[in-house]
Amino acid sequence: MDANAPRLIENNFKHYLRGALQASHTTRISFYYYVLNISIFVIFSIGLGVTLYTCYHYKPSPEEKNNRRIRDEAAILSKIRYYQVQSRTDASQKTRITDLPTGTAPEFREMFDL
Repeated sequence: MDANAPRLIENNFKHYLRGALQASHTTRISFYYYVLNISIFVIFSIGLGVTLYTCYHYKPSPEEKNNRRIRDEAAILSKIRYYQVQSRTDASQKTRITDLPTGTAPEFREMFDL
């Protein structure tokens, strides 16, 4: 460009316009940050509220807790009884010295057709 070419705007006005645009940009970006932060806070608060509400609403009553505890205890006791009976029948079908099955076991009889 030619150094002596006429300029349409002065240098002072360029600096003023640049500063005004920079301030506008800064204001707009800070506004976007405020909107973003507030929206994230609102979404987080709603999610937390829904979670707390569902935890409180679907909490089992003391009667339901007691019924569940009794049902679990009954299931555990039935398993214990089953394994006690199983161990007694296994012990009665084996010799005490070698832990080999005795001849009275049904599997032994089927194997040798006794």
